[in-house]
Amino acid sequence: MANNEVFICYSHKDNEWLERVHVHLRPIVRDGIIDLFDDTKIPYGGDWKQIIREKISSAKIAIFLVSADFLASDFIHFEELPTLLAAAERNGAIALSVILSHCGFDDSPLFIYRAVNLPSRPLLEMGKAEQDKIFYNLSVFVKSTLQTIPQSPKPSPIPVQTSSQINELNNHQLKLVG
Repeated sequence: MANNEVFICYSHKDNEWLERVHVHLRPIVRDGIIDLFDDTKIPYGGDWKQIIREKISSAKIAIFLVSADFLASDFIHFEELPTLLAAAERNGAIALSVILSHCGFDDSPLFIYRAVNLPSRPLLEMGKAEQDKIFYNLSVFVKSTLQTIPQSPKPSPIPVQTSSQINELNNHQLKLVG
């Protein structure tokens, strides 16, 4: 399999959302399209900080499960987020945010990158069917992106500046996958 690393960054308080992402990405993991990583994959006794650094540096896509707990995490803020965003700038990794709850997303460094759903419409305000549609759209985007990009160089991230641009991108994505 080509190096199609997908790194998931999340707060442990949002573990149930991580499980939903795993469910939706599992078919493309099984098909060998992506290699999915989050901290639950670190072996016992492993140098977890070093493993996370290595996985971050090789990630082609970083998925951020954004909530108030995510934004409050010092480890995410000082360790994972700066490294992942630097990788996006340097290597062209794609940063995708899934907004779980109302939070300070608009004031975070993630705001300039693509969001799968609008900050004004977090998953917690949606029913299960709508949540599954967001996760399905995420999986389709990840699959289609990693199947179509050349193995090098990596693609540039698509910066987003305003909520209206996020909405426009989301509408465009829905047309592509729906």
